Amino acid sequence: MFSGISTLMPIFWRAAAPSGITDLLRAASSVLSQDCGLSLELVIVDDGSTPPLRSIPELHPLLADSRVRIVTLVQNQGLVFALNAGLTQARYDLIARLDGDDCWRPGKLRRQVDLLATDPDLSLVATSMRLVHAHDPSLDRDDLRGGGWGEALEFFKRVGCPFPHGSILAHKEVFEILGGYPHSPPYTHCEDFALWGSWVRFFKVATLNEVLFEYSVSEHQISTRFAEQQQRASGIVQQSFLDLGDASRIPGAVAAIAARLDLAVFSASRILCTAWMYYDEILVDADLYEAARIVFPDRAVHHFEEAQDLLGDRFFYLHRGAFDESRSGHLRIVHTAEDLCRTNLKGRVK
Repeated sequence: MFSGISTLMPIFWRAAAPSGITDLLRAASSVLSQDCGLSLELVIVDDGSTPPLRSIPELHPLLADSRVRIVTLVQNQGLVFALNAGLTQARYDLIARLDGDDCWRPGKLRRQVDLLATDPDLSLVATSMRLVHAHDPSLDRDDLRGGGWGEALEFFKRVGCPFPHGSILAHKEVFEILGGYPHSPPYTHCEDFALWGSWVRFFKVATLNEVLFEYSVSEHQISTRFAEQQQRASGIVQQSFLDLGDASRIPGAVAAIAARLDLAVFSASRILCTAWMYYDEILVDADLYEAARIVFPDRAVHHFEEAQDLLGDRFFYLHRGAFDESRSGHLRIVHTAEDLCRTNLKGRVK
């Protein structure tokens, strides 16, 4: 079903400290030792480290592993650029993510792959995590976040980021549809949260109530060094989500649209997300009007019968089958779900 798993590991070192090398080797081992029945690759993105990772003797045995690839950026570009560079180089159709000072527990990928295989509509599976404090182990604790799509939406609304970033296993295709991690300045230092804000609006997700990811807490992390900026950016993302209204109704609305279009939920999610990204005006038949209003609260949704009164000339018609131009011939450009199903651009519109 899946071609394999590409794990992205961005690294930026101003100096190659022995502890950093030890942590990186441990993190890499926790990836490469996973037994999940799929091909694995570890894509290390060297984000302009000094010295370059390739030149560090202690890393040569790791880099000689055929499952490890290093992508070297000539100068430091920042985490978002490094992650997106890694996405473009990933060979496989499932994407995982891990920092160089964190690690996975045995069986992580197997549990996630099994769940994805069991439910083809799932786009992302995360896990719970252990917060590890190297300076004071007495502070260590488990952070449990189990649940399905509805629970993720509720967590996003009440608390914040629903997934430990280093725990996710997700379809590469959805990253591509959404354009990767956003570079927008308002989301600086919480780009993953901003990405999930768009992701969970349209795609089914789940989080395992098992601690399979160990997250190292330190004073050097972005969340610590840029706490104020991250909190401000997170507030923008969360408020945008709250402005959508009752997000708990989204899974039911997407399922209703999928059934009406005779599509799998994942396929319907691709179409709905693409329509949201590229169209401001949405046309629907009467029986899908309420569901479309739930999914597209920030777009103009119209009954198809009202089309003759609309002044716009570019619309998305949420409809099964081709558009019958005789019904509203004055509309210059109308794309349908069928048009997007036929595209070979993974949901992107020309």
